[in-house]
Amino acid sequence: MAAFVLSMPGCGGPSEAKVSDSGQYLIDARQAIADGNTPKALEALSASIESEPNIWAYMERAKINAKQGGADQTVLDDCKEILKLHPENRDVPWLQGELKKPVEQRFKGRFAIPPSYTK
Repeated sequence: MAAFVLSMPGCGGPSEAKVSDSGQYLIDARQAIADGNTPKALEALSASIESEPNIWAYMERAKINAKQGGADQTVLDDCKEILKLHPENRDVPWLQGELKKPVEQRFKGRFAIPPSYTK
């Protein structure tokens, strides 16, 4: 019986769960963000979107571009794509509101994190 259980996929053998390309790019982006490597994070987020459009990649790319300034139209374009994927996304109005502020005042104080991060 034990031999049967161990021969079943996922039981006792090495993990065979494969991360999608998009998922791997997201993992790479999260690590780059944690490391403070913005160019690498933007590259990985764009690759994730190209592989499989997803809300998290669009939102993170938009936040990075909004923090840097100078790419506000790109941020607005990403917001439109987020709304196509999730029309009721409540973080998009928050992000659009941050764009109305001077770059140095964005994401400060109680507006530092999007509404979806709080309960």
